Amino acid sequence: MAGTLIAPTSRTLHLPVNPSPRIAPVTEYARAFMLRRARERAERNAARRATRRAELRARAFELVAADRLTGRG
Repeated sequence: MAGTLIAPTSRTLHLPVNPSPRIAPVTEYARAFMLRRARERAERNAARRATRRAELRARAFELVAADRLTGRG
């Protein structure tokens, strides 16, 4: 034990074989984020379209009812 070196004599910095192991996961995170945002946007747009259709349908029913009351139909 007396002859055992405590600190390594080489001062060379050894990098790992794969210096950036997060390349693939980062792209997957970005892809998942963009898909989630697209899904949220699609849901908002679908809700807007449904609301607009309901408003137009109600307006059409009002116009038809008013037309029938005036006796033009």
